[in-house]
Amino acid sequence: MTEETPISIKVLEHTATLIKFEVSGIDLSMANALRRVMTSEVPTMAIDLVTINLNTSVLHDEYIVHRLGLIPIDSTYSDYFVYSRDCLCQGFCDKCSVKLILQVKGDRGHSTDVTSDDLKIVSSDLDYEDSKSYTIIPAKLYDEYGNLEPPIVITKLGENQELDISAVVRKGIGKEHSKWSPVATVALKPYPTIKMNASKVATLTEEQKREIMNSCPAKVFRHRPESGQLDIEDLEACIQCMECVKKVNSFKKGERIIVVGVEPNKFVFTIETSGSLAPEEIVKRAIFELRKKIEHLKLALNEQEPVEINR
Repeated sequence: MTEETPISIKVLEHTATLIKFEVSGIDLSMANALRRVMTSEVPTMAIDLVTINLNTSVLHDEYIVHRLGLIPIDSTYSDYFVYSRDCLCQGFCDKCSVKLILQVKGDRGHSTDVTSDDLKIVSSDLDYEDSKSYTIIPAKLYDEYGNLEPPIVITKLGENQELDISAVVRKGIGKEHSKWSPVATVALKPYPTIKMNASKVATLTEEQKREIMNSCPAKVFRHRPESGQLDIEDLEACIQCMECVKKVNSFKKGERIIVVGVEPNKFVFTIETSGSLAPEEIVKRAIFELRKKIEHLKLALNEQEPVEINR
């Protein structure tokens, strides 16, 4: 990454749950560092401590606790909280945590779903402006079209079965436990390049061109029978599997009819959120965390004390 190659970003796809973009002007080490930070070092909120007061459901306590821990919590305002390890309180307080309760009893005659919507925040003595607990609730999940999905089912209760649970939500990062990771997946790949020798492609038969098109699992190529052309239809879909090159080589027409490679210092990211943060917010916070690490490293190399970096 140099001053002669400015960083540029182009958003390719953006939904309520996913963002896909290409970035140029950074090398592989920086791109992979950003991917790793998004996975394991962006702070979020998650249920960290659970007390089972009563459980007469069919599931053991451990199953329910595990399911509660993996429910994504809206972490838009996680910056207002401190890590519990840094808090001076004895256990938990409004500065480092939020207390939730879940109290459900099965109805007569049919089963009752216990969902993430049944998790309620314990009332706080603080005013609305001073309390952060009002914003730390189970995240609302959306499908790829932006439609609200049903809440997460924790368990089902039969007649007279009952759950009475207290839970504490705390701030953390995915490196400590995966429940704090804000992403379902982060995919990184180099930007592909495909070069075709037009004069040599013209020597191929129509059947051979169709075979090349069909050999690509990502459907990158398109054969136009009316003109006899073999075109690149979707370059960004290329996964560098080299199946097209293998197919061309099987025709014994000579090498380098199709050359597949990657563009240097250009990458495609695909980020799918777990629901705790919007996908674009994950990218912004990851860039902040990575910048903070770089600044601290520079100061450490100069044997200086680290300083706070503001967004």
